[in-house]
Amino acid sequence: MRIIENPLGVLTNAYNFERQLKQLDQYMTFTDDFVERKVPLNTARVTTGNFSGKKVPSGSYTPGSRFIRAAYYKERIDRSADENEAIVSLWHLLNSVSVPKMLDYQQNYSVYRAATSPETLSYYYEPYNRLGVRKLQLTDEMMTTWTEPHFFDKDDRLAISVIR
Repeated sequence: MRIIENPLGVLTNAYNFERQLKQLDQYMTFTDDFVERKVPLNTARVTTGNFSGKKVPSGSYTPGSRFIRAAYYKERIDRSADENEAIVSLWHLLNSVSVPKMLDYQQNYSVYRAATSPETLSYYYEPYNRLGVRKLQLTDEMMTTWTEPHFFDKDDRLAISVIR
C-alpha cells in the first residue's frame, strides 16, 4: 500500500495516482497552487471553477472513471453549511461512483461506502445492503485507553420505515 498526500480529497484504488491527476486535466482546470503542490490538505476547492469547454465524465465503473467522476462532482457541488449537510451531499455524490452487485459481469462491487470528518472525529459508513448512514464517533477514551482493535456489530440488512 502506498499513501500519497492528496489535497484533491478523493480516494482512489487505481495504482497510478499521478496518471489519474493528468487525466483530470481533460475535465477541469486546477488552480496554480494545486498544480505547484502548494494546496493544503482539506482544501474545499482545487479548481478554478471553470468547466467550460471541458469533457464530462463517463458513467463507467472502472476505478479511473469513478475517480474522475468523484473529483469532478466534488468540485461542482455546493459548499455545505455544516457536517450533516456535507454528509447528505457526499452521499449523493457517492451514488454516482458506487458499484452495484453484478457478479456475472465483475466480482467487485462497493461493499460499503464511508466518509470521515477529522474535525469532529466522526466516521460515517453505509454497508451495501443497509441503505442508511451509520456513524461511529471517536472519543477521548478510545484514543487514550484502547490498545487493541475493537470490532463493532454491523447490521447489513435493509432497514425500511413503513408509513401508514
